[in-house]
Amino acid sequence: MTVIPTYHGYIGSTADAMLVVQQVLARKLPAVYQRPSPTERSQLICSGNVFVFVERHSGIRRWTDGVSWSSSRIVGRFLVYRTKHDDSPSPLATVTEDVSNDHSLIKKSLSITTTTADLNFSGEAKRDTIHLVSYYTPHDVVTGKLSRPVEDAQFSDVVIRDSLRQALRDSKFGKRVADNQGAYTYVDANHDVKEMVMPYPPLKRHKSAPPSSFTNVGNLTPPTPYPSAPGSDDITAFADIAEEPWPLAPTFDFTFPATPATTVAPDNAIATVTDTTWSQLPPLTAAPVLLKHAPQLADFGFLDEVLGHDG
Repeated sequence: MTVIPTYHGYIGSTADAMLVVQQVLARKLPAVYQRPSPTERSQLICSGNVFVFVERHSGIRRWTDGVSWSSSRIVGRFLVYRTKHDDSPSPLATVTEDVSNDHSLIKKSLSITTTTADLNFSGEAKRDTIHLVSYYTPHDVVTGKLSRPVEDAQFSDVVIRDSLRQALRDSKFGKRVADNQGAYTYVDANHDVKEMVMPYPPLKRHKSAPPSSFTNVGNLTPPTPYPSAPGSDDITAFADIAEEPWPLAPTFDFTFPATPATTVAPDNAIATVTDTTWSQLPPLTAAPVLLKHAPQLADFGFLDEVLGHDG
């Protein structure tokens, strides 16, 4: 029988672990029924692989992988180990703590003891233990090569059973640890538990404007098709970031207001505009005629002063 990993990704917290275990209990993800053979270990014991097995149904009480590990460190509800061949801390890790250069394999394990029928493969209310073993390198986590189940779309509709949450709370480690606490921890070359500084944090989906709306600043007419415009082939590309369809290409009205039909003469008499020949303007001394063409200036007190009239 060939061993198949239960999941590939990064188990950062108990929230991640519960999602994977829940899907194993629902038989949506495969459980492991034997340890990797010596010939399989080089392919299976690697960063990103996660294995879940149930003691009574697999017959596995102790997981062996052929790797020499450091002594365990308790991180929340997990036991965390680091490969022993990295006992000498590298100068880079010591001085800069740049975990993106740390390719050492880390093992992270969790055990949950269950007593209820809904958490038992046989449907019997018998005591059993579910084990989860995961592997990762700090490099793969901080550079975004491994995603967490809480970020994985295939778990978006998974509902964790209350009995599973209670079984996790009853575990002997981390009884008061929040489900998402310590998601980005690791054991460094000195075998100390450290937080991974995330230069590439997990991407979160936000509602924002399509990129094209910022690439044509200064242009009156956006390119065609206009992403997210109704009828555009690209609307699905932004369906998750726009609640409403984006408007079509904007239009602009550059026409001038029509010449007014009436104007107010200096003597407050209403007169009809008859001169529409704007190419021949009257001399500046003809204040009444000028006001005839620019009635809107009659209300400003500075007009006579500008034109040199005493009023």
